[in-house]
Amino acid sequence: MKTKTIRYGLRYKKDGKLLGFETERNPEGSESVSFSYHLSYGEEDRIWLVESPEHAEFVRQNSTPWYNADYECPMNDFDVEELQVVRVITVINEAEVCVKIPTFEEYMEYRYNTKEHKFYDPAHYTYYMNEYRKAKGTGREKEFQYSIYDLNEYLREKKEETKLVVEKA
Repeated sequence: MKTKTIRYGLRYKKDGKLLGFETERNPEGSESVSFSYHLSYGEEDRIWLVESPEHAEFVRQNSTPWYNADYECPMNDFDVEELQVVRVITVINEAEVCVKIPTFEEYMEYRYNTKEHKFYDPAHYTYYMNEYRKAKGTGREKEFQYSIYDLNEYLREKKEETKLVVEKA
């Protein structure tokens, strides 16, 4: 499936970069909002975009005071003449992806019952798996999971293993 969105932003004329946004914690004791927003240069992963060109033009010409600055109307410390309103068209091509992550059992086998792994400990593996089997089908089953950090480490290590196999071939 393909989706297309049109939004509007501000471009820095000198080099053509789109402006982004940053958040800043307001001074302690402020009776106003906790955070304020401001336009910033070089925020490639946080581009400031709005629904209409008039909205972007308003922000180009006006800076909102810190105590009222939000995403919709951020502070703008740029010279009006340095900026221009631009249309940003985003096209997203969506395709279903078949993803397989290791089950708890597979992860535990890899981490504690694989001789090459740095955490190799068969006794620990046996203990964990016995506890997991007791909990399976009960409310305690959800206690037995691994974290996103564990998954990322697993994927990194598997990628390294694949790389080594390819290099040896």
